[in-house]
Amino acid sequence: MEKHKYPNKKGPTEPHRSISLVIRARNERDNLAHLLELIEDQTIQPQIVVVDNQSTDQTRQLAVAHNATVVDIGDDFNYPKASNLGVNYADGELIVMMSAHSFPIQNEWLANGERHFEGERVAGVYCRPMARRDTTHTERVGSHIAEQILKRQDVRIEKKPKPGQMGATNAMFRRELLQERPFDENYGAGGEDAEWSKWAINKGHIIVRDPGFTVFHSHGLGPVGWMHQYKEYWDVGKPRQFSREEIVYRRKEK
Repeated sequence: MEKHKYPNKKGPTEPHRSISLVIRARNERDNLAHLLELIEDQTIQPQIVVVDNQSTDQTRQLAVAHNATVVDIGDDFNYPKASNLGVNYADGELIVMMSAHSFPIQNEWLANGERHFEGERVAGVYCRPMARRDTTHTERVGSHIAEQILKRQDVRIEKKPKPGQMGATNAMFRRELLQERPFDENYGAGGEDAEWSKWAINKGHIIVRDPGFTVFHSHGLGPVGWMHQYKEYWDVGKPRQFSREEIVYRRKEK
């Protein structure tokens, strides 16, 4: 695994609001170790909550060694349930949802997200992730296109629901709104994040899309796996039960 390093490092930032990081993980020891290194170099230091899904590779032990709060979800896993469980153990005024194989692009990543919550109507901050450098050619091509688009864009205020909003690979939420309206666990196979975003916007809130809040994130998919992933994107807009067999194509250990 190629490690990511921040191009520019600055001193600590004094946040206006406390932040908790909720990380969903299953057999992610190596990825989690690198992610935690990157988090230690952030200008804002968050509380870390790891929701562990029956890992057998010392993911849990690694998280404990880094003073993270570790929550075991057991064998009744689905995506929104894991996120809601993590929120219950989070103390921050702001909560970041992410996976253990999402790597922040810069050490002001958390600060870039936190600054938008001065606006009371802001429900959350997100941005489309870019493929990791150690991934396949297929994903690198897609990432290159996404990166060129991001370079041409500034911070965007979104007042209408759209697919992909607030994806749990890297999204910062106002905690009080997650308590008011947890993720809908009927979306067990995914899509609960965009569904929550739709709820928030319909309540009169706004979503911020900030290129400074993106991450490197990918599954190492080839052409066939990418086609499976693309099909999934068309299905996430409706409630579905989680099935581990249906995502075997994107997780090598399963």
